[in-house]
Amino acid sequence: DYAIAMSEKFKKEKQKKCIVLLVSGHSGDEHDSYRTTLEDYFKAEIKKHSKVKNNVILNFGEAHILPNREVMVNRKYYSFADVPAIVAASGGMGTYFSEVEGFGNNLLEMMALGLPVVLNRYNIYKTDLEPLGFDAAAVDNCKINDEVVEIGYKYLTDPELRRKTIQHNLEVLNTKLSHDLMASILSPLIQNLFKYR
Repeated sequence: DYAIAMSEKFKKEKQKKCIVLLVSGHSGDEHDSYRTTLEDYFKAEIKKHSKVKNNVILNFGEAHILPNREVMVNRKYYSFADVPAIVAASGGMGTYFSEVEGFGNNLLEMMALGLPVVLNRYNIYKTDLEPLGFDAAAVDNCKINDEVVEIGYKYLTDPELRRKTIQHNLEVLNTKLSHDLMASILSPLIQNLFKYR
């Protein structure tokens, strides 16, 4: 839905842009029917929005993305960690429309690699991450609205806003979730565990 809304926004602004919706995870992670479900949903939505049918592409990266970067039989594979950096270098953005999610390491990895993000405010994001002050376009219950489309559009077309958003999120990560900070918090806890053994 978001990719289609973004494509409609670009069309309204008379910009000829193609939206590529890259699914970087493997469909096997979510059962084999997951990919088919996404493809069927995408086709149905494109049919409903025929004006953008050639401007939105659904791309499953699983044929080129593995847990680690490798070259096998003269074919290059990218790692999951490479994907956000490649998308960021291309001027793209990340989307994170999870409804049920843990802490959100993938979300934080996208931000750490320079992607502005549009996300659904899942429960743990609201309680644990949002209070840290991240700058992200957010919706509730995966309901796309004009405001989040406008912000996403600006992430892709306004280099200064994009730079400020990325810089802000990197500062939040560095000051509130850095490895050094986590180590300083966890170290005394771990040492206490060993005291009582």
